[in-house]
Amino acid sequence: MTTTGFDALPEDAKAEVRTAVAALEVAAAPVPRTAFRALADETLHGAVVELLGSLGRVLVVSGRGFLSGYDDRIASRLAAEGFGVLPERQRATLALVFVLSVAIPRAEGRIAAETPWTKGIPVTVQDMRVGPLNESRVETELRELARADLVARVDGAVRLGPQFDRLTERALKDLFDELILFAEPDGDAARKIRRDREVRRAQERDQR
Repeated sequence: MTTTGFDALPEDAKAEVRTAVAALEVAAAPVPRTAFRALADETLHGAVVELLGSLGRVLVVSGRGFLSGYDDRIASRLAAEGFGVLPERQRATLALVFVLSVAIPRAEGRIAAETPWTKGIPVTVQDMRVGPLNESRVETELRELARADLVARVDGAVRLGPQFDRLTERALKDLFDELILFAEPDGDAARKIRRDREVRRAQERDQR
């Protein structure tokens, strides 16, 4: 991929763009637009997007700031090849955090639909003792998930971690559906997801 716009910039402007991209890649929280001129200036902002794209990354709007994340096509390819796929117990634990922290509070109107997943209702380990997930096992899986920034500790409880702020809108939608299917495969929401996917596949076949 070429970076024509970036390449046309003077060296000092290129340095500003590189600095902003580096910050986006390592930031623990969304980077405010005002933190770097390369995010606030329209021309340099475009160069940030361009440079990220050359790396297979995209600029993600998260709350009032920005982060970098994987391009949806790259993310799908990596997942298909098994990269970044969590072990089953960690997936089950993460799905439970999602259901208790985001899905149920959203359905009950305790959080708005547009609330970032990382701002969900914190849940305790005791809340998560469901089926085979006893307290000791939950703690073990949560420690691993916390190391990967997939969950965050909040006053003795947990909610989804900062890695979720790096997901694109499409990735969030797909992951929302997958977590619902994993956590409640026989629920009404899961049945609707499967019906919608069948309709979408049928429409895609008709368009071929």
